[in-house]
Amino acid sequence: MPEHAPTYLHLNENPRPPSKDVANAVLGVLSGLNRYPKVPNRLHGRLAEYLGKGLTIENISVGHGGVDVLHQLAVAFLHPGDEAIVPRPNFPVYVNNVANRGATLVQVELNDYRLDMQALLDAVTPATRMMYLTSPHNPCGSLTTQDELDWLMEHLPDHVLLVFDEVYWHFASDPAQARAWKHVHADRNVVALHSFSKAFGMAGLRLGYAVSSPRIKQKFCPPISEFRVNLMTEAAGLAALEDTEGVRESIRLMQEGCTVLYNALSGMDGVIRVLPSQASFVAFRPDCSGKWLESQLAERNILVRELSGFQMPGWVRISVGNPGETEQCLSEVADILSNRP
Repeated sequence: MPEHAPTYLHLNENPRPPSKDVANAVLGVLSGLNRYPKVPNRLHGRLAEYLGKGLTIENISVGHGGVDVLHQLAVAFLHPGDEAIVPRPNFPVYVNNVANRGATLVQVELNDYRLDMQALLDAVTPATRMMYLTSPHNPCGSLTTQDELDWLMEHLPDHVLLVFDEVYWHFASDPAQARAWKHVHADRNVVALHSFSKAFGMAGLRLGYAVSSPRIKQKFCPPISEFRVNLMTEAAGLAALEDTEGVRESIRLMQEGCTVLYNALSGMDGVIRVLPSQASFVAFRPDCSGKWLESQLAERNILVRELSGFQMPGWVRISVGNPGETEQCLSEVADILSNRP
């Protein structure tokens, strides 16, 4: 077995750790751990300031990562007999939440690896209660435009809540990127999901949040649920929001890394297709078994993700690492594909 630590390119983590100010902020609250966090805490207000767009503390709710917020939403809005629309491929947590609530899963295929708004709308029935969309999309990296989102919201019936997962929004360079703000302000049935795991490099602390109208927030986030964020996570989040230079560097790293991955894989023998990405990863289809390629890379201590669990069997997703990790991974992929049986 290899002695050095694996190269983690399978979970869409930020290879850059947060600033020392984040660690110092966590250390600074340790002496007060005998006290409960305030409800709402300072993080809610600071998040509203950070996002701008006229948002207030009443628009923000928090949780132990985006996955926890998704769980809160499913518990509040999905029940046996309800339907939930999930694109395919997708982030598996959506499917799991629908199943755990005893609701009926309705899947809609992507159109050339992009969300198809008309097909999604056509899948709505009187029993539909939720629709999950991700932009930039995980695992494909494709983008929903503002015009597409606006069209969908204009036609989406009032009995459907749209969960619009924006956790990769920092990395998108396309100015046409969809954002949910105006629909939140219009008190529409939409919740935008955000996370500190990506651009802020805080995956290990588990901090996510939702942006919605106060009406929607009251339905899934009663005041007691704000205790979900502890004092250390609150302190880290507040410090991370001040690290504007660090976030800019992470965005630059991800955007440049995606370009390197896309260009190298596109010209590589043994690769059938590569999807352009507006996120922090690139998905590609090798002309061999994706699971075999994943296992071969693991033997070389490089972890990537074969996408059967995301309903893209045969495809492989590589997260952007630091430049050395990305180049090493590409070198190993090229070597494995050129010497495959």
